[in-house]
Amino acid sequence: MLKKLFLIIMIGLLLQPNIYLANASTLEKTTVLNEQEQQEVENKDESQAKTSLTDYGKTINNKAEKPSTRAIEWTEEFDWSIQGFNIYAKPWLTYEYDQDITFQTKDATLGLNVGDTLEGYVDLSLTAIVDYKQATMFYGNKFMSDNIPGMYHNNVEFNFNLKAADSSAFEVKVVKIVFPDNVNPPGNTIGNKAKFYIKIKRLKKTVGKQLEIPTNLNWKTSYFLQNGLTQHYIRNWQGFSWNKTYKIPLETEPTIETKDSVLYSTQSYNPKNNFVGGTDIDGNALKWDEKTMKVSGDVVDMTKPGDYKQRLTYTYVFQGENKTVTSDYVVTVKEDKTAIKAINTVYYQGATFDFENGFRGAWDKDGNELPFNDELAWIGGEATTVDMNTPGVTSVFYGLKNADNRLVYTSKTVRVIKDQSSLETKSSTIYVGEPWDKKANFVSATDIYGEPVEWASSDISTNGFRVDTSKPGTHKITYTYKGKFKSVDSTFTVDVIEKPLEISVPEVVDFGKYSLGTRKTKLYWDDKNTITITDSAKKGWELSVQVKTNTDFSNYVYHQEQLVGTERIVIDEGKGNKVVSDELLNEELIYIDYADAKSLRTDNATFEWNITPSIKGVSE
Repeated sequence: MLKKLFLIIMIGLLLQPNIYLANASTLEKTTVLNEQEQQEVENKDESQAKTSLTDYGKTINNKAEKPSTRAIEWTEEFDWSIQGFNIYAKPWLTYEYDQDITFQTKDATLGLNVGDTLEGYVDLSLTAIVDYKQATMFYGNKFMSDNIPGMYHNNVEFNFNLKAADSSAFEVKVVKIVFPDNVNPPGNTIGNKAKFYIKIKRLKKTVGKQLEIPTNLNWKTSYFLQNGLTQHYIRNWQGFSWNKTYKIPLETEPTIETKDSVLYSTQSYNPKNNFVGGTDIDGNALKWDEKTMKVSGDVVDMTKPGDYKQRLTYTYVFQGENKTVTSDYVVTVKEDKTAIKAINTVYYQGATFDFENGFRGAWDKDGNELPFNDELAWIGGEATTVDMNTPGVTSVFYGLKNADNRLVYTSKTVRVIKDQSSLETKSSTIYVGEPWDKKANFVSATDIYGEPVEWASSDISTNGFRVDTSKPGTHKITYTYKGKFKSVDSTFTVDVIEKPLEISVPEVVDFGKYSLGTRKTKLYWDDKNTITITDSAKKGWELSVQVKTNTDFSNYVYHQEQLVGTERIVIDEGKGNKVVSDELLNEELIYIDYADAKSLRTDNATFEWNITPSIKGVSE
């Protein structure tokens, strides 16, 4: 009877591999001992049961018969249990523990907002013993004694190994376990299952469409049986672990970014310029789209400075429902203070033109004063330069760009007029030894406006010229008048010559009176009537005299007893200066002798004195 029972058990065990290798969802019951046979087995001695198990292990492993010792039997049973676990249980457990979470919500997606949660569960087997009456174990329906409890539950340890970035954004934990009730599981299956409820909670907003939760699953039991074989089987399961990554769908939200802006009253407001960028629900870059992007808020009035609050709203569709995201920004409108000032300018011919002379100030959009630079001014029309040598009018412009890059400018004129600055001088002649008077050569001068300029003005320069009067010579000299815009020169000559021979005689000489019939007939030149010869050059001279009028009187005029008639007669000669009247006395000069006069007479005559090379008339 016992042999028959073991045969039935062995047949059931031989059929078992085909059953466990079947599809996990279509497992069927295998052969199970009937109640009478089970009762008979339970009444047998435990050692006898173990011996039968050992025999079965030998059959399975096709091993040679070994000594029937207890150590050898247990060793073989341990080997058999390892094979039983790997062949029957492990494939099923691998399949079962690799299942994904079953979510309880319709959308099965973790929301966007902080605090949103998502719950799901996984079904995992927990029991090692199916039913003590059946004595069926997960590893292959092996026969066991009836002292093993009918039902007990074990647990599974979940180790959630989130990435560092995810651990601060999400909380993951097992919040509840629903254990199986006392209803026996189907015979010859892994055992009863428990539902492990997992809850994921959002701690902060993130981007991304999926959260990956790497998880290490370990089977844990506190069951202990003082039975070597059974305990070994339990330890096999105790060592089972599985790595599973749960993938949690995350609700994604588009992002939009805007920026504040400062505009000036001359500019135009366009919300597109405040849009920085963003991503759509799929993470693709967003472009400005007036259909899906709308702006609301204050009405921006570019004529009124102030702060205007704006909101950009982007509308998108998620799971068939319209949703929106927004971004706020501020548009600050300022007065454009761009300005420039300039004046008309007047120049005289020859002056140097400079734009800066007409510049009076420039200010940027914020009202900051700007220094002059060449970019702020230019010449208008067809002209490229201002002709400063020809009287006329040229248009020039002063300007700069405002906040809207438009030109703010003013037009001014540059007038060139005739410069009336002038200087006139004259040439002169001086004698050797005489001082040179610079002023003597200045005639007149006028300024830019035609007004007279005095000789004493510092604007008139002799340019450092000097005249050497110690010897004859011609000196070319230039005076300069330094006007406001131009200088005027005037050139002249100063001739230095030898001083000519000169004679100085009185204009009237009175020889006195003679009394007719007296013995004193001669009337002499009074030495008080000085006759001077000037010969600065000391080149020599000759003094002569003659009677020019009253030729009858010439019969009474003598020089050293020689008549002085109407013909020139030399009376002295020399070199250098001389006072002739001091050296030539009485007959040596000229005198009147009336010795031959027969009647009373009164004589008036003109004497012409000559000194070579100059002649000077003397009336007497």
